[in-house]
Amino acid sequence: PLYLIIPAFVLIGFGMSNITPLAYSAAGRQREMPLLPAVSIMSTAGYGGLLTGPALLGFIAYGLSLEAVFGFLAVLTVMSFTLIVLLRRYYV
Repeated sequence: PLYLIIPAFVLIGFGMSNITPLAYSAAGRQREMPLLPAVSIMSTAGYGGLLTGPALLGFIAYGLSLEAVFGFLAVLTVMSFTLIVLLRRYYV
């Protein structure tokens, strides 16, 4: 039902909106490479995802189904949070 979907997407947006600032902060704090190249790589990856993400998801939806796209996004979300936890132990 639509009355459950819209609040769910709002909550997902609030939960996911802090990933980009945290990623830039982690890129600035890491010591593996200089600050400016690290932040520029972060920006390139972010904008690359903004450009290729919708096309990739549309391709998956066309080939499989919209449910497969949402399942794929759920798997990516779980993987990103798992990587955050694992890398936080390594870099902090």
